[in-house]
Amino acid sequence: MSHFFYRVGATFLALALSGCASPFTPEAMERLRIGMPANEVREMFGAPKEVRTAVCGTATAGGGWVCETWKYQDPITDKVSDFTFSVNRDLKLLNSWNVKR
Repeated sequence: MSHFFYRVGATFLALALSGCASPFTPEAMERLRIGMPANEVREMFGAPKEVRTAVCGTATAGGGWVCETWKYQDPITDKVSDFTFSVNRDLKLLNSWNVKR
C-alpha cells in the first residue's frame, strides 16, 4: 500500500514541477540582445511581476533618458531578475539585464 502512495505522490510532484519550469534557461539568455524590443522580451518571459519607470543616465555626457525596469521572480529559485529598457514614446528597447539563476 505504501508503494502505491509513493507512486501517486511522485506523479503529483512531477506534474507540479513541470508547470513551474524556469523561463531563464541558457537558451533564452543567448537570445537576449541590447536593442531587443520589449514585446520580444515579454514573449520570452511573460508579464513582469513589477514595473518601475525612472530617469536613467543623469550623470552621463548625453544626459538623462527615460528608462523602465521590469522585475521577474523565478518560480523555481525565487530569485529576482531585472530588465531595463530605454523608452522613447511608445518604443521600448532592451538596454541591460541582470538575470539571477
